[in-house]
Amino acid sequence: AAVGAVLSGEVRSAVETVHGRRIGETAFPVPEGDPGGADWVIVLSTPLDDVADNVALIRRQTLIAGAIALVAALIAAYLAASYHARRLRRLERAAERVAQGDFNVPIPVGSPDEVGQLALTLDEMQRRLRRLDSARSEFIANASHELRTPIASLGGFVELLDEEPEPDRESRREFVRTMRGQVDRLTKLSVDLLDLSRLDADAVSLRLEEFDPARLAKEVAGEFEVAAGRHGTEIEVEVETDEGALALADRARSAQIMRILIDNAIKHTASGTGITITSAATTDTCRLSVADNGPGIDRASADRVFERFYTADSASGTGLGLAIGRELARLMDGDLDLETRRRHTVFTLTLPRASA
Repeated sequence: AAVGAVLSGEVRSAVETVHGRRIGETAFPVPEGDPGGADWVIVLSTPLDDVADNVALIRRQTLIAGAIALVAALIAAYLAASYHARRLRRLERAAERVAQGDFNVPIPVGSPDEVGQLALTLDEMQRRLRRLDSARSEFIANASHELRTPIASLGGFVELLDEEPEPDRESRREFVRTMRGQVDRLTKLSVDLLDLSRLDADAVSLRLEEFDPARLAKEVAGEFEVAAGRHGTEIEVEVETDEGALALADRARSAQIMRILIDNAIKHTASGTGITITSAATTDTCRLSVADNGPGIDRASADRVFERFYTADSASGTGLGLAIGRELARLMDGDLDLETRRRHTVFTLTLPRASA
């Protein structure tokens, strides 16, 4: 390398074997006079055996470090997998208990990862099932009461008629009126249950047509004149819509929803107070509102009145009417909403407006 550097005047590198050892050399020419040659040469040399030993040492250390890291990663992965497996097994056991009908199972959430989100979802599902199961139990109790009361009443009147085969005119009229009321209760319950089964089976057929919502409100209000008068309640219909404002929905189902709202208003309004039915419209919707000055609905009940089987008062029915009403309204691309405050409650049926 040194000779080559002297002759060429350039830096040269080479590997030579000296006494059996490989030496790496690099020669740097140092010219003094003639630029084409070199008078002095600086030679740097080092044994390559030490470099090879260092490379081998680094390679061994790298392999050892890699092996340690791999073992540590495997241990960490095993521990993490075991941790998640234990959490999943706990969730599995909790889900099995929920599936068996136990809705009070403590579900561990743990960290907010994917398994934690799954636990939160399962806990929310359990909470809803618990509430639905409670409502179902209440419904069974209420439905049993609704069935038992009119049946017992009808049975009592049959016994009276059997004991007194020829009652006077006034007694007979009272018997018939009471029996008709009990039959109406049974009919309403059977209709609600039938509608509920149809909604669950997605078998409700709608006949969409254009109709005047104000006229519908007046017709349905007229059906309740006798019941409202007997209760000491006056029903007033206010029309705020234009004469040409027509709704596009199922007229019979809309009337059914209005009957539910008016019937509820009469039941929960004190004697001597009024019920106001308002017909209004926007550019896209027609609205029928039923307002009463009853005691109002508390916040806890207001959030649940549209749930199936829910009743704020255990003696107020089966808790199906408002739930069925909202589901029917939404099937017609409308809605049924509640606005309530102390001594004022408004249920509003919103329906699509027919295009002009």
